Amino acid sequence: MNKIKLKIIKISSLVVLGTIALILLYNVCIFQFAFKPNFGRCKKERTVEHEIQFFCGEENYNIHMNDVKWFEEQKCPLIEITSQDGLKLKAFVLEPEKKAEATVLLMHGYYSGPVREFATISRFLHKNNYRVILPYQRAHGESEGKWATFGINERYDCLDWVNKINELYGEDKPVFVGGISMGCATITMASGLKMPQNVRGYIADCGFTSPYEICYWTMLKKMHIPRSIADLLIYSLNWQGTHFCNFPMNGYSTQKALSHADRPFIFITGSSDTTVPYEMTMSNYLQYKMIHPETRLLLVEGGEHAVSYLLKKDEYEKMVLDFIKTYK
Repeated sequence: MNKIKLKIIKISSLVVLGTIALILLYNVCIFQFAFKPNFGRCKKERTVEHEIQFFCGEENYNIHMNDVKWFEEQKCPLIEITSQDGLKLKAFVLEPEKKAEATVLLMHGYYSGPVREFATISRFLHKNNYRVILPYQRAHGESEGKWATFGINERYDCLDWVNKINELYGEDKPVFVGGISMGCATITMASGLKMPQNVRGYIADCGFTSPYEICYWTMLKKMHIPRSIADLLIYSLNWQGTHFCNFPMNGYSTQKALSHADRPFIFITGSSDTTVPYEMTMSNYLQYKMIHPETRLLLVEGGEHAVSYLLKKDEYEKMVLDFIKTYK
């Protein structure tokens, strides 16, 4: 009888150890092959062919590259802040030729950069006598950081940049905050924080609602992962982000932020966006407009992700200029 008991204990122990080993192996694989490649520091290099496709054609790409060249010729200095969790973050400062009428802080998107996304918009704002501050988001470019957290921690960086702007230029000068894609989610989440009173409004271009929702949507709609597997993957990614990277993917959302926000907004999106579904922008817009009827929307019919400015330049510029002049 004792031999049977010992055998049962031995088999049970092996089963338990095997289960633990499989769980550990599963989590190591998820971290190495799913979490780290998608949330780790940006190292992405893009081909010219990719960029032409991203900018919706060679004509738009050439406009963009011409503006990149112009931006580089301005030789913009870098300024620096230290984030609340100790990272050194850097940003370009593009000064207008005359005295600045306002400062516009622009936050770029996921695995991108300030010049790639804002060279053309910055040139337009510069021409209209606005100072432009263009940070590298954490884990991108000149800024420190191991993990891109899709707005969860970046929202505090956005607040820190506003405080830096006020330190440099004065708390009585108007500031507007804008962002594209992940940068849009960043500034929308930041709107729920206690922002200085001189922040006059937000320009929110094609952002998602939360890291959890955009990752889950991507698994289901773009990667066509079966729902049961997607449920397991998103749970695992959220658990790892929460426990290892200070990044709870469901820890905050734009909807939560907008329930506390109190400044004017423009929401912008393209109806053919296949990277961040335009319904996420519409959800944010409709929620905020119920409380703030003056909220504005620019919906670019047929527009793809993050290129509304190039596709509807006149409408975009008119809306942004009118928004700034109204609230500055």
